[in-house]
Amino acid sequence: MSRGTLLVVLAGSVWCCAGCGRQVPRTGPRTAVARFENLTPDRSLEWIGRGAAEILADQIGGAPGAQVLPVSDHNQAAALGAARFISGYYSVVKGSLRLDAWVQEGSSGKITRVAFAAAPLTGGLLAISDRVARQIEPAAQAFATRNEEALRAFLEGRQAREPSAAAQAYARAVSLDPGFGLAYLAWVQTALARQDYAEAQRVFDMARAAGNRVRAIDRARLDVEEAALRRDPAAQTNALRAMTRLRPADAALWRKLADAELAAHRISEAEQSYRKAAELDPDNPAVLNTLGYTAALAGNLGAAVSALERYQRLRPDDANPLDSLGDVYFRFGRLEEAEKYYRQAFEKSPTGAGGLSLEKAAQARLFSGDLAGADAVFNQFIQVRQRAGDPAAEYRRAQWLFLTGRKRSGIQTMESLARQHRLPQVVSQAEAQLAVWYLQTGDRSSARQSAEAAAAASPGPAGLVAVVRFLTEPPAPASEWAVRAERAFPQPAEERMKNFALGYALLLGRHFAAAAPLWRQIYRQSNPTSPEGADVLLAWALVESGRWEGVEDLVKMNPFPPASGPTPFASLAFPRIFDLRARIFARQGKAREAAENQRLFRLFSNPAS
Repeated sequence: MSRGTLLVVLAGSVWCCAGCGRQVPRTGPRTAVARFENLTPDRSLEWIGRGAAEILADQIGGAPGAQVLPVSDHNQAAALGAARFISGYYSVVKGSLRLDAWVQEGSSGKITRVAFAAAPLTGGLLAISDRVARQIEPAAQAFATRNEEALRAFLEGRQAREPSAAAQAYARAVSLDPGFGLAYLAWVQTALARQDYAEAQRVFDMARAAGNRVRAIDRARLDVEEAALRRDPAAQTNALRAMTRLRPADAALWRKLADAELAAHRISEAEQSYRKAAELDPDNPAVLNTLGYTAALAGNLGAAVSALERYQRLRPDDANPLDSLGDVYFRFGRLEEAEKYYRQAFEKSPTGAGGLSLEKAAQARLFSGDLAGADAVFNQFIQVRQRAGDPAAEYRRAQWLFLTGRKRSGIQTMESLARQHRLPQVVSQAEAQLAVWYLQTGDRSSARQSAEAAAAASPGPAGLVAVVRFLTEPPAPASEWAVRAERAFPQPAEERMKNFALGYALLLGRHFAAAAPLWRQIYRQSNPTSPEGADVLLAWALVESGRWEGVEDLVKMNPFPPASGPTPFASLAFPRIFDLRARIFARQGKAREAAENQRLFRLFSNPAS
């Protein structure tokens, strides 16, 4: 749009306040800000376009109720669901730098407000950007620096291709303005991306020494990053909570807080934070989906279903809301409803997002104790996967057989797959799974052979191969397994893998007393919605150690079915969950419930199969 056309369009335009009367904190429309266009012939001024957008996004984003997204263009703004789009250009008129901006409504494209300002070319960008920001949003907050040379160094860092050059630019920015929090933050993120943790910590210390010269919001952002570096979930959650007090209408921030609370197993707090994110961003299906799962974890079926039904109304042609409803009902033991929604998801998208829902429908039937009916549904699923050309269809069939009590048939099917399949990654996965099953059935020699075959068939899943090779080492006391784990997984980045490997080894070796504290740590560090079975395995270790406190809470509800099929270690947790429930009910004097769960455990763990 030319400048002349723009003036004609704006002749009758009226500024409309798009803020709606939602719950406190009041939130305005989601606003996207794009880089400003350079109308001068001087290419050395290109940095101003990004600088103006950075400043406006930051200042407007600090206003109460504001939700601001930096974007590259109008298309990206629309894809992110922005209701308003701010763009513009800059020019040099009689030696002065002029910034022109306009606000467009995302749905209609109608321009509803214009703003402009001019100042001397040298050192004038911060001043005119501030004036334009306040014309658009009177409550806009001050930018992170008033030093234009520091701003320019910061932008050079943003645009640098090499991390070392970016770090140098950010260092120059904070030397010019020691209170420039955004520059500290960008410098830290660059150091973390290079895994230069010493440099990151040095920058944290420099920012802390600057004290209150750094804005409160930037101090909180730095606290979040430092807590993550130190692997301190409590400190990270506290810093995020502090950020929500400073930016209470930032839906993305509430979602980050909720994610951190969920990871820390603070389920009630996470549900509340996801709910606030959904209030601020009511048309975000991902937020509603996660809110549904978190409400289910909190034991609130009605709230879970409500969130997912809102998600379904937003995406009526999508199979995923139906699949999620199936998961929620599955967790609460409402197995008929779960199967119904899984089937609906499959019917809506049999080869797409709902294609795997049929396997979950089979699991819902399985948990009810109807093995024949579950087999029928699962066989339908396998036929669908075979028609779709899934190279792992037989792998899934073998897993199903082993998990449902046909261990010998499951092993034979997996052995055949490992011998005959042409894809190395499928062969490696099959051999790794066989190694786990051989260990469970007492054949350590065959387990070792399969572990070595999995490694030889690379490219396989390197992490899984490393774990099964570790597990197939000779039997040893718990202390020796711990030494082996340190030797096998020495890198800090391997800590999670090391813990799982050692945890499995201790359970398989029946070192339950040593396994219990480790599985408690793993459980606390695992996402509660994950399919890793840490809750069941912790309960197993506790019960076998004679420690019953908290066990019922770990296994009283069904785990969410894994979205992509059982993990290689699923057979450690299923069908053991039924045995654990039976033993809990027996202690409580609930003979009927104990007998039913023991029946299910025997049905799916037939040692003679």
